[in-house]
Amino acid sequence: MALDTFPFVYLLSRSALLSMNVSFEEVARASGVSRLSTLWRVTLPLMRPSIAAGVALVILYVVSDFGRCHYFATRRSPMPCSSK
Repeated sequence: MALDTFPFVYLLSRSALLSMNVSFEEVARASGVSRLSTLWRVTLPLMRPSIAAGVALVILYVVSDFGRCHYFATRRSPMPCSSK
């Protein structure tokens, strides 16, 4: 399941990184903030909307697959619970 949904989060996160204004990171680094602190306090908050959108898409994908599994489980079918 993780490999099926990885592109949702990757593509949204990549586009957020490419469109992000790097001057915010440059100002943080010029102020003497460490790289890790810059990541946690500047980069990740700017990427939060795209990460949330990717997580929402993954949750919707997983929930849509649950209905099929629940249907087969309640019918006592020998079919495996898989989307493929």
